Amino acid sequence: MTNNLSQIIVAVVLLGISTAASAQNPYVSFGIVGTRSLVDFGGVNTSGSFPNTDQQREYTSGVSLAFGLQDQFALGNTSITPEVDFAWYRDYNTQSASFPGLPAPTAFYD
Repeated sequence: MTNNLSQIIVAVVLLGISTAASAQNPYVSFGIVGTRSLVDFGGVNTSGSFPNTDQQREYTSGVSLAFGLQDQFALGNTSITPEVDFAWYRDYNTQSASFPGLPAPTAFYD
């Protein structure tokens, strides 16, 4: 993954350099990003006929890279800025209670 990230960064920087002469206001930006999700499980475990009603919150963070051409096009009085964004997040897995369900499960769904 680090090799892919390096290749993409080099490609974006080279693209920025090559279009700098012909495009107005090219830019490259880096950022720190995060995400939060609420996974609401539901259904019935068919092996034991007990419900799987569980809610799990997940958080992760990462970095982003963007390349754009500021005010490259116009649509009437509106300026349009095309931009390409890439983001890399840490992987995360969500588990829900399986058997025998909440509040004290002994088996889980991944």
